[in-house]
Amino acid sequence: MTSITSVPCQKTFATVTLCNQQQQANIRRMHADDVQACAEIIREAYLDECKKIAHATERDRMQMRNPEPELAQRAIRFYLGESESVLFVAESDGKKDGLPQLVACCRLKLCNNGNTMNGGRFAQIGPFATKIGLQRSGIGTAMLREAEEYARTQWGVSEMQLEVHGVKQPVAESDVAPPMTPQLQFYANRCYRRVGKVRHYNPVDANLVIVPSHLAYLELMVKDL
Repeated sequence: MTSITSVPCQKTFATVTLCNQQQQANIRRMHADDVQACAEIIREAYLDECKKIAHATERDRMQMRNPEPELAQRAIRFYLGESESVLFVAESDGKKDGLPQLVACCRLKLCNNGNTMNGGRFAQIGPFATKIGLQRSGIGTAMLREAEEYARTQWGVSEMQLEVHGVKQPVAESDVAPPMTPQLQFYANRCYRRVGKVRHYNPVDANLVIVPSHLAYLELMVKDL
């Protein structure tokens, strides 16, 4: 079981004991030196998740790839400079070359309008990724919880939103929702709900992972705080 200890320090939000791991991770604010490592975590995790899309064919998976690393790094630097965004990282005490390792990262953005209740403010999660091999360690759940707490206490918002990869194209002119996927289930287990909104995006414009166009769908999920 993952244990979380709140830390009364402005830099560190929580210390997490990872499930089945003899190590801990501190959740803190991202700084400029983290950009390259965070970009790599996100790129690898997003590509790995997309290759697990159940309705993707082997041909589809062969076409999936990451764009140049500089695109992801540039996007994260842009987020880091946004006044309406807060970026979190989880830093493990398990060291590599004598240095702590980043094991997860998350962007939280304050949006001034568009929530599903009254069109008002909400907080948006994404990109959000955990290092491959640690997806079941509890660090993702802990980071999500800290982001939600920050949005509630610092921004005073009452709704979280995020978009999930891996859904099927919705049935035209129908209320039938795409089937549940492991990615959707992860968030559903953490009280996010589906609201029936699926959008297509142009994979050519993606800066984290590129998938075939017929797989380039994102489904909106929402949580009340």
